[in-house]
Amino acid sequence: MFVLFLSLSALIRTGRVLPAGYLFPAGSWLMVALVAATAGGVRAPFYGMYILIILGAALFVRWRIAVRFAALTMLTGLGMVHLASLGVIYPPLATPATAWLTQSAIMIFVSAQAYVMTHNVSRALTYARREIAERKRVETALRASEERYQAFITLSADGIYRNEFDPSIDVALPIDDQIDLALRTGYVAECNDALAAQYGFAKADELIGVRRQEVAYAGVPQADEINRQFVRNGYRIADAEFEVVDKSGRRRAFAVSASGVVDNGRLVRTWNVQRDITEKRQVQEALQRYAERLKILHEINQAILAAQSIEAIVRAALSRVQRLIPNRRAAVILFDRETNEATAVAVAIDGQLAPDSMQFPLNEFEVADALLRGQAHVVNDLRLLEAPSPVEQRMLARGLAAYLDVPLMVQGELIGAFGLESNQANAFSEELIEIVREVANQLAIAIQDARLFEQTQRHAQELELHAATLSQALEQQRELDRLQREFIQNVSHELRTPLTGASSFDSINAIRRWSWKCPITASVFRRSI
Repeated sequence: MFVLFLSLSALIRTGRVLPAGYLFPAGSWLMVALVAATAGGVRAPFYGMYILIILGAALFVRWRIAVRFAALTMLTGLGMVHLASLGVIYPPLATPATAWLTQSAIMIFVSAQAYVMTHNVSRALTYARREIAERKRVETALRASEERYQAFITLSADGIYRNEFDPSIDVALPIDDQIDLALRTGYVAECNDALAAQYGFAKADELIGVRRQEVAYAGVPQADEINRQFVRNGYRIADAEFEVVDKSGRRRAFAVSASGVVDNGRLVRTWNVQRDITEKRQVQEALQRYAERLKILHEINQAILAAQSIEAIVRAALSRVQRLIPNRRAAVILFDRETNEATAVAVAIDGQLAPDSMQFPLNEFEVADALLRGQAHVVNDLRLLEAPSPVEQRMLARGLAAYLDVPLMVQGELIGAFGLESNQANAFSEELIEIVREVANQLAIAIQDARLFEQTQRHAQELELHAATLSQALEQQRELDRLQREFIQNVSHELRTPLTGASSFDSINAIRRWSWKCPITASVFRRSI
């Protein structure tokens, strides 16, 4: 009995209430059976303890077990009756004193057992209440964690999804085999609406169960390298960038981070976070284009400043425009209203400059009204024109699909046009038109400056020619003045002294030759002779 009590207490203290419930009726039943069999069978006072055992079984275990113990007790009692009839079990030989002692012992045993039972039951109930409270707390925490998880997944702007692999993948396989199995056996087991939207779906349910190769990295050139890096990094990867074409045909850019779960050497699942970086990529590309645009515009500006003539300015600009604006043909045409002629100062075909300029009648250019208003004239698809002009028909014949003319304006006056032609329709976006306008403005200012410089040079040359003529006339006048003074002196001397000798005759001839250049000298000379 002492061993039974110790075992029951140990089981209850450790929280194993159900095993203790089975041990109590079973151990008590065996003990009572042994005592009753040796103390008078069914007539023994201890036989009545079976009632307490059956009640304990119903209380601690369940009523079905109590019923089974009751049936077993009845069969055991029937066996004791049969053994008593055979004389194997003798009737109890009890005096009043011994009967009292026996009943008192039973009372003590029942009281002790009741104390142990109630005490242990109380401890078991306290432990059970604690277990229930702890379980409720854990369930509440799990429920709150699940709610937070669901809220995080649902409200996240990033695409979050879980890939399961059925069957799981042996991580000891070669990398290529692992990647092939992952694409064939992986499927989307869980995801949020943000991921569905990234691929053009309305709800996350449309992606659940979809094979990984149909969604993740579908048609992605970088897929093999991303998967290899994922495996080499211990089934982890962070911010791997790639591009895909979504359901509506739009090209999207994403950055994916993934973490794999490996259990017993097998890849079971992966958790993935996918961020849409399309706008970020577009901003970066726009910044790169803008930086390249500023660089080329600076080169054009420097080349224009270094050029001396209009032709050199235009050729310097056209040689760099191809890098800035892809085109089939580029030309700068200047207008001369006085002569009614247009001059193609420079022409570049696929970035290669033509050797010479060309002149043609101005009416062949077909100046658009938009150019006269200082606006760009663009036709992004020649094939859609209902009545193309002769110039546009010639463009179509050359296989061109779009063209753009931007005016060269100086102080509100149209001095020419900067034209671009392309083999592709819709080749000239608003951004490209703005770039061409910037180049055209630079060209217009530089051409006007070059024209003013050429006019200044011509005026300077004319002034130098006039200055040289005046200087020569001044020298001649000075020489005449000197001869006149010499002549007057000689005449005055000769009038005082008669002309004699051959030397005097030679002097007279020299004076005669110079005198005809000055009317005053000639008159004086004639009067002297």
